[in-house]
Amino acid sequence: LGAVVSAGLTRDCGLPTHVRLGRTGIPDVGPGFLGAKHGAVSLDATSLKALTTPPLAKELFDERNRLFDQMQTEFARDYPAAAVDAQTAGYRKALDLMTSETVKRLDLDGVPAATRDAFGRNAFGDRCLLAAKMVEAGVPFVEATWDLVAPGITAVRPWDTHRNNFPALKLYLPVLDAGWSALLD
Repeated sequence: LGAVVSAGLTRDCGLPTHVRLGRTGIPDVGPGFLGAKHGAVSLDATSLKALTTPPLAKELFDERNRLFDQMQTEFARDYPAAAVDAQTAGYRKALDLMTSETVKRLDLDGVPAATRDAFGRNAFGDRCLLAAKMVEAGVPFVEATWDLVAPGITAVRPWDTHRNNFPALKLYLPVLDAGWSALLD
């Protein structure tokens, strides 16, 4: 769905147009015939922390980006293909996000305790809170995925509750309700 939204946009918001927070656990989820340009930028807790904490001094960061641009330009010249252009565009969007003022708003450390509590202090609650912050910053489509499997629940996929349905839902629903209702609020 995010790829369709991305493809339908008539303006460039300067940010990724489709962000997926967390993992889906489902292989081959992608933009299909719309092309990699409209695929999701996937972020999890580790990549988000890396995004909000620049590991390099600005001069070194800029130098590495210039080197990437040079190498990418040469590669695209020698091997012209839509996939190369899409990969370059995706990399550019990620860099734009890293160096924008928007990324500073994605740090959850400064969020008031009451807000954190409303979303739930768990991975799904954090994803819903980040989704709200990203939409406020101008990202048109954000997915907050659920990939939590409760302790003691055997499931191939987290929401596959054919076994232990009621014990699983007793654990899952309060987490889902807190995150989702705070996001919609």
